[in-house]
Amino acid sequence: MAPSRPMILARRALDAWVLAVALFALVGVVRQLTDGHDRMALWIQGGGLPRIVLTVVTAAFGLAVVTRWRHRRGLAAALACLALADAVRLFGLSRAAAGVIPGSPVPESLVLAILLGAWAALPPLPRIRGFAGHAGLAVAVVGMGFVSVLGHLLWIGGTRFDPTRGDAIVVLGARVTDDGRPSGALTDRTVEACRAYAAGDPRRALVLSGGQGDGAPLSEPAAMAKICQERGVPAERLLLDESGVTTEATARAVAEMARERGWTSVLVVSHDYHVARVRWALEREGIVSYTLPCEETHAWGSKPLAVFREVAAFLAYVLF
Repeated sequence: MAPSRPMILARRALDAWVLAVALFALVGVVRQLTDGHDRMALWIQGGGLPRIVLTVVTAAFGLAVVTRWRHRRGLAAALACLALADAVRLFGLSRAAAGVIPGSPVPESLVLAILLGAWAALPPLPRIRGFAGHAGLAVAVVGMGFVSVLGHLLWIGGTRFDPTRGDAIVVLGARVTDDGRPSGALTDRTVEACRAYAAGDPRRALVLSGGQGDGAPLSEPAAMAKICQERGVPAERLLLDESGVTTEATARAVAEMARERGWTSVLVVSHDYHVARVRWALEREGIVSYTLPCEETHAWGSKPLAVFREVAAFLAYVLF
């Protein structure tokens, strides 16, 4: 019996998702050869196997899917097995003992394993032909890639580590208004960091990182410092990073501070959609990071736009 139209559309969407993953895998492996950072580790750790195994399988899978090699489904099944092994490992960990509340009870690697396994088991659909068909496929690939990255940002953004972890606390800045008042976003991030400071070792430093917007009478770090001191954080515990105009600049500055002060890990405080990129930026600098998304107490009507921009920024930063 021929598949129904909804089933065909679902199969086409799955094909587009697999192609998006394959393209990410290929670009990621090429970038890994240049800088040594494994992009697929964002979604799958390989179940304890040597990283070279995951790298080889990932590269072969990506190349096979893009070139439509006849064994591409077998390689997808192999990658699905690695993802499943990773999911089993994660399920076996005691989250309470590890001091982390995951963003979802379902690991990302399990979703990857299920979708890749389903694609590997299904027979291929007829090839898409014609300009309109290929244009539709391109749109679908971009859409599936967007959804996948958004899912990763939300999963990481919902993960909360024990606030006592980290040798220091790093807070990412947000807007200061033209009359010198901290925006709701900046206040929420800073208040969350103050709570984390109060819960842990009082000798920990708070790194307040940000820049100064056009027309603002004071910088983001200066505005954050005022909030911290009002909440009882000693001034000598505050380190103001005025160079943190971008996430990447913050990561470089924190890495330099870590080398000078002997830190090996930090607790990162920002909004949920942002912490995944901060974590990646810090780990590229060799700093282990624990994420703590702030509690949002201020209405933020433009957040959907900020999330959309973050998906694009995350992809650009990770891949390029």
